[in-house]
Amino acid sequence: MPPLKLRQKQTPKQNRVIETLRKEILGGTLKPQTKLPSQVEIAQRFKVSSVTAHMAVARLAREGFLYSRKRHGTFVTEKPPHLNNYALVFWNDPASHQGRQWSRYYTALTEEAIRIQQCEGRRMLLFHGIDQHVDSDDRQRLMSYIESKRLGGIIFANSPQLLTGTPILEQPGIARVALMSQCAFDMPAVASDYVMWFTKAFDYLVSQGRKRIAVIMIGTYRTTDELLTELTKPRGITMPSRWRHTVSSGNFQAARNLIELLMHNRPEERPDGLIIADDNLVEHCMAGLVLAGVRVPDDVAVVAHCSFPYPPPSVLPVKRLGYDIGEMLRTCIDVIDRQRRGETVPRETVLPALFEEELVERQASVPAHAAAVS
Repeated sequence: MPPLKLRQKQTPKQNRVIETLRKEILGGTLKPQTKLPSQVEIAQRFKVSSVTAHMAVARLAREGFLYSRKRHGTFVTEKPPHLNNYALVFWNDPASHQGRQWSRYYTALTEEAIRIQQCEGRRMLLFHGIDQHVDSDDRQRLMSYIESKRLGGIIFANSPQLLTGTPILEQPGIARVALMSQCAFDMPAVASDYVMWFTKAFDYLVSQGRKRIAVIMIGTYRTTDELLTELTKPRGITMPSRWRHTVSSGNFQAARNLIELLMHNRPEERPDGLIIADDNLVEHCMAGLVLAGVRVPDDVAVVAHCSFPYPPPSVLPVKRLGYDIGEMLRTCIDVIDRQRRGETVPRETVLPALFEEELVERQASVPAHAAAVS
């Protein structure tokens, strides 16, 4: 719904009716499926004209709180927005990438949000390019939902640090959760267990007899470098610094050249195992292996990151290891719902890293009705 329609100027009398009825819906005095008094009765209650009562009811209907049944009256929606709308907020905007590949992780979150809306009946609202320095259409739209109290909660796909001091981050009465580890903000977090991911990747390659292992990832993190050293030493793995590579998030294609160069040595002087720690790099790394003329998995075994159930394309066999994005979003929704009910939620919920076959087994063991958050 265009934000301009929701931001039409209301008279003080209309606002009084709107805010009172909305408050009664939010507080549970008017429960879902409750029939409202007639507009004549509403006008009498608030001592306003029938036109003012009609405009107020129409506004709440546009916002999703009410609906009309011909010849039956006006009712509170079965799933009012404050109980059923979840905002999924991204810093980045896919339209601003100008032909460059948007993050596969963000794509997976988007696809799972759409699937949850279609299959589980929750309304997942996507907002892109939210930045306090940019008054974008999506930012205005998000602010409109916050101001009209039409959100059950907000899921931040990135750190919300640049939103400090804004209603998006600090408006009271809104449940929030961040998809990040060690969240420094006053909200719970849902995180991926990256220590478990690397541990399982190394253990798998060692089980395949690989002890000369290279890693390629996006970004440079001192803690990750320390973790690699901590994990390789007790496993007898050789991993010199020249086999630890990082690629800029704006230049995924560089991974192809790095892998080709990495494999441009005699067999005994090059890695026999490769860990691709970001799914945006997988197809580029595979292209580098093809150009280098090495055989997979005979010459080099590969463990590749995956945002399940959306594997990156690969022309060569890889061992996929990653996280269930559907579980990630459903966990966020559950954390929001529990906050709204006044329950205590963990400061951080950590999701396990899973191989593809583990994910299949796990999903097969959980009944379909239990997989959805009630």
